[in-house]
Amino acid sequence: MSFNGNALNCLRGRQSLLATSWTVENSGKRFYGCANFRSGCCGFFRWYDKEVCDRGKEVILWLKHKNNQLSEEIWQLRLEITELNR
Repeated sequence: MSFNGNALNCLRGRQSLLATSWTVENSGKRFYGCANFRSGCCGFFRWYDKEVCDRGKEVILWLKHKNNQLSEEIWQLRLEITELNR
C-alpha cells in the first residue's frame, strides 16, 4: 500500500491509502481505503481503477500464480546452494 498524492480523504479526514486487491474477483484492481484499516478503521473504501475485463482477471491471476511458483523455485535453489556450500 502507498499514499497517493491524489488520494481521497477517509471519513475521518485523513489521507487514504492506495492498495491493490488480490482477490479472485478483483485481482490487480486498485482501491482507496482508510489508512487505519488495522485498528480503528472508519470503513472508507472506493475503487481507484475501472472494472477489469474477465480475460484481464485471468491473466493477472495466472501471472500471480506463476510468480509464486518461481519465488518458491528460487527459495528451493537457494537452499540447495547453501547445502552444497557446507
